[in-house]
Amino acid sequence: MPKPTRMGLRWVLAPAAALVAGAAFCSPAGAVVGGHPVGNITAVPYQVAVVAHSSTSAYAGMWCGGSLRDNKHIITAAHCVFDNALGASGQPIPASAIDVVAGVADLTVSNIDRRPVESISLDDDYDPATFSHDAAVLTLAGSIQEDTTVKHIELADDETWAGVDSQSLLSVTGWGQMAGGTYPTRLQIVDHALPVVSDASCAQSYQGFDPDAMICAGNSQVDACFGDSGGPLVVDDITFPAPRLLGIVSFGPPAGCAIAGYPGVYTEVHGDIKTYVSQLNPTPAPRTLFPPSVQGTVAVGSTVSCNPGTWEGSPSFAYQFVIPTASGDVARTAQTAQSTYTIQAADAGNALACNVKGKNAGGLALAESAAVTVPVPQQQTPVQPPNQSGSQALQDTSAPVARVTKTVCTATRCTLSVRVTDAGFSAGIKTVQSSVRSTYRTRCKRKGRIVTCTKHRTTKPSVAALTSTRFKVVASKLPYGTQRFTLVAIDKAGHRQALPTTKTVTTRKPKKKR
Repeated sequence: MPKPTRMGLRWVLAPAAALVAGAAFCSPAGAVVGGHPVGNITAVPYQVAVVAHSSTSAYAGMWCGGSLRDNKHIITAAHCVFDNALGASGQPIPASAIDVVAGVADLTVSNIDRRPVESISLDDDYDPATFSHDAAVLTLAGSIQEDTTVKHIELADDETWAGVDSQSLLSVTGWGQMAGGTYPTRLQIVDHALPVVSDASCAQSYQGFDPDAMICAGNSQVDACFGDSGGPLVVDDITFPAPRLLGIVSFGPPAGCAIAGYPGVYTEVHGDIKTYVSQLNPTPAPRTLFPPSVQGTVAVGSTVSCNPGTWEGSPSFAYQFVIPTASGDVARTAQTAQSTYTIQAADAGNALACNVKGKNAGGLALAESAAVTVPVPQQQTPVQPPNQSGSQALQDTSAPVARVTKTVCTATRCTLSVRVTDAGFSAGIKTVQSSVRSTYRTRCKRKGRIVTCTKHRTTKPSVAALTSTRFKVVASKLPYGTQRFTLVAIDKAGHRQALPTTKTVTTRKPKKKR
């Protein structure tokens, strides 16, 4: 995990412009829990440190760990180089924001050789919300000369993985936090002492654990910790005398490190992830150079488009129109390749923005446009068409509209505060109908195998009237995942809200990156 700041643990990297300031407030770099100092870097010559470029001290600027794949590439965790500080929006940090230090165990020694990074690539299946496929490859601006202090590590092959079981004792190294919260300057190692934890046991500890992309190891005595993210999980024993990279330090429990029942979680260097980190020339991840914008006439009934802005990396785009609120974005469209949206009556008086997701073979980036305000149309006396009853003629203008004013969620429960406005043609608001569609990851059986799959379920939250226009919607026992609420207001004259109000939130079991 990126190291903790004085304001608490950093869940994500700071924005690139604040990377140096963030590092300045970090506690000094440290070590794994339950380990001991590495006597000489020649014992683990594949270990590198990822440090802030603008920090004059490698020790003060140390951010994450990594492994030397060859003289040009570094394997680390994707979350180490993904700026997700604004919540749902984020993108890879600029390559110029970080350096790589190799060949030293003590980051305070003088004349440390810092290598600039030329490009950053993420596994294209990396999910910043779940840490699935938490892998990245850094391409250096120049080559590193290998010797006894700097040497690449071989990746675990199928034979290696076949020999790893619950009896295996692995090694992990890093400059992360030690027991008691102290931070020494020298690289630490848990040497042949990190026990493998079964997938079944780890799945009980972490909701959303993906056995195809993650491996767990550690106990209440030995563990990786904050600051070790991106570092190597290694097998090196009698069966496999040469060190081989099994995993990448990814995340652990929110309560800290070396917590009983909550082992450390590592990204497996296996299968598709191994194929990704083995690429000779990894594709640089996309980044925005100029933000998206909403274009067109902003008015109810008008169709606007989302200009994606200017990007590097030639990504493909997915678009989503949203109403930004203090409690999160309210989706007006699904995330698709469709870049246009016809503004609805329910949008009047609200801000409207578009989110853009750019993706290529080197990962993803997310960007949001500036919000534009949809003006409220001037109210006009409805004209009744021939052969149409008065109640039908007033249908469009008299329908009430429900708006979510506040959303509070825990891991399994969400409470929505809802306000209903009405054009005044009814005798008041009757009720608000609500449903929530949950999309979540779980384990299921397919063709005789237990695999990770996506499921959906729809339930009806409870609705309580607080005043004549204010309601409380409560959904309990939600699975960890994406919750899409749909709200329809109904007045006492029988008018129903024409376009449902939707609110999408994500609930998850808290966990902290390492």
